[in-house]
Amino acid sequence: MYSGNTSCSIIAMARLAAAHGVAGFRKIGKRAPDGRYPWLASEGMLRLWQVADQAHLVVELMPYPRSPDPRFLRDIGQLAERFPHARIVLDHCAWPAPIGAPSYGFDASYAALARHRNVYLKVTTENFARVHYDKALMRGQVERAVHLFGAGHVMWGSDMGDTMIPYADMVNHALAATAGLSPQARKDVLDETGRRVYAAGR
Repeated sequence: MYSGNTSCSIIAMARLAAAHGVAGFRKIGKRAPDGRYPWLASEGMLRLWQVADQAHLVVELMPYPRSPDPRFLRDIGQLAERFPHARIVLDHCAWPAPIGAPSYGFDASYAALARHRNVYLKVTTENFARVHYDKALMRGQVERAVHLFGAGHVMWGSDMGDTMIPYADMVNHALAATAGLSPQARKDVLDETGRRVYAAGR
């Protein structure tokens, strides 16, 4: 993954993807005071979207603040339609609310987004931390995400380096969270989806 200044990274992104197998880029941005996310479709960002669309690259996004926002998900749906070959990964699943059944935070705005088959969810240790590593809630999160998007569109990410617990604990939480999935769905979430998505453009 590549992370750089938008204004100077467009040519670099295309070159790195073509010559060195870079899978895509990651963008972090804040919600504006008026509730919009102008960084998602700024002039420079739209040019990066075009590069990603042409080369079938990953666009990994992490919005702030860490709270659910249907407007952000609607914006992602519009961009998914506009750039159907870009592989959009929502880091931390774009912060679903840390709540229980029936939605486990994956409400109607997620259900609407799931129809876009170039959108993927990355569920992470931070998502599990937000429900205090409660096994029932972790399982509910993962199973609800898989129910809406399909196991081929959900992947696990450790958040190693930002979540400060031992890696072995991260793995154990992921195993607990996926225990209710079928063997193939569990393999997809823990391994195959991420491998496939991040091989985009290679």
